[in-house]
Amino acid sequence: MNPLANSLVSRAYNLIRDPKGWTQLTAARDHLSRAVSPRSPEAQKFCGFGALARAAHERNLSEQSLAEIFPMPVLTRLIEMNDREGHAAVLDYLERLAREAAGGFGLDL
Repeated sequence: MNPLANSLVSRAYNLIRDPKGWTQLTAARDHLSRAVSPRSPEAQKFCGFGALARAAHERNLSEQSLAEIFPMPVLTRLIEMNDREGHAAVLDYLERLAREAAGGFGLDL
């Protein structure tokens, strides 16, 4: 079980649960829909990966630390899914990722 991974995924899910908080084609956007860093206090919308990066930042972790916490294929799939499959698919993937984090990343995804 990886409680940190589970916590980050849960926070990311909550950031983008409402479609108004989700975006595509960039990690984060401000209130004018301009691309910004997910660490920016101006960020209001996030892609799936951007939401994970924001969750990490809120715990004083770098985006690079996500590659140490999550298997790279998981992060790559999240980015691809966000831009190609849409909001509902990203939320479903994050839910499955939370289950995998609880089980130690057997990568059934």
